[in-house]
Amino acid sequence: QKRKDRMRTEMKLSWVQVFIGTIFLISGILLLSWNELAAIDTNKSLAYALQDLRIINNIWKIDQINDGALVYVTGILQVGEPLTEPDYGISVPAVLLKRRVQMYQWVEEVISPSLSGVKEDRSSSASYSYYTAWKDKLLDSSKFHDEHGHHNPTKFAVKSHQYMSSIVKVGAFILSAELKWKFTEFTLITSDERPERRDIKMHAGLYYHTADVWDPHVGDLRIQFSYAGMSGDVVSIIARQRGNLLGGEDIIFLEKGKLCPEDMIKNEHNKNIWIIRFCRTISWFLLYMAISCFTCILEILGEHAVLLSL
Repeated sequence: QKRKDRMRTEMKLSWVQVFIGTIFLISGILLLSWNELAAIDTNKSLAYALQDLRIINNIWKIDQINDGALVYVTGILQVGEPLTEPDYGISVPAVLLKRRVQMYQWVEEVISPSLSGVKEDRSSSASYSYYTAWKDKLLDSSKFHDEHGHHNPTKFAVKSHQYMSSIVKVGAFILSAELKWKFTEFTLITSDERPERRDIKMHAGLYYHTADVWDPHVGDLRIQFSYAGMSGDVVSIIARQRGNLLGGEDIIFLEKGKLCPEDMIKNEHNKNIWIIRFCRTISWFLLYMAISCFTCILEILGEHAVLLSL
C-alpha cells in the first residue's frame, strides 16, 4: 500500500513537471524562432542600408531626386528656440530637456521572520519597518500594513517630464520626432544661477521644493534637469528623406560626431549582436530546463515500470 501511495504521489508530481516542461519548451521555441527571424531581418536591413545609401555632400541643398531614399547626412545641430523652465532659471538650446522629479516619501520594508521550528501565528509571520527616502514614483501608503503616521501624498505637485524642441535642423534638413528621440545620452545641468522663487532651494545641482534642504519633510520635492543633443554638436545621420524631413520608421541611425556610414552600420550591428546573443542564451536555457523536466519524468516512469514488473 505504501508503495502504491508513493507511486501515486510521484505520478502527480510528474504531471506537474510535464506542465512546467511544456511551458519551458513552448517558450524556448517561440523565443528562439522570434530571435533568429529578427536577426535575419536586422542583417538584411543593415545590408540594404549600405547598398542603397545615398551620401549627401551639400547639406544646405534639398535634392528632390533623393525623396524617399535612404540618405547619409553629417553636420552641426541647429536648435530653434531654447528649451526653458522659467521657474528654475533653466534655458538650454538642446533637442531634449528632461525634468526628473522625486518626492520625499514613507517607504515600507517587510522583514521576514527568521527560520525556526516554532510555528508562528500568521499575523506575526512578518514585521514591518518604515523609513523616508526620495522616490521617483508615488508610493501608495493606503496599502501599508500600518498607515497611521506613515501617510504619503496622493500625487506629485510637479511631475517628471521630457521636452522636445519643435525645430531641429542639420543644414537644410529638419529632423523628425522619431529621429529626435534617438538622442539618448543625457548630460546633467549643474547651474549656479539661483531661481527667483524663494520657495525653491538649490543644492548640488538639484532644485528643492522644501523649507530646509537638510531636513526635508514627506511631500517635499527635488528636481534634476538634464539635456541631450546640444545645439552646435556634430552628428551623423542615416535616415529616409521625405522632402526636407529626415526620419521614417524602418531605418534610423544617429551617432554623435562625424562617422562614416560604414562605421555607423558597424556600431549598430555590434549593438544588435549582443541583444541577439542574450535572447539566444535565454532560449537555449529554457529548452535545457524543458529537457531536464522530461528526463526526470522518464526516470520516474522507468522506475515504476521496474517495480510493476517485480
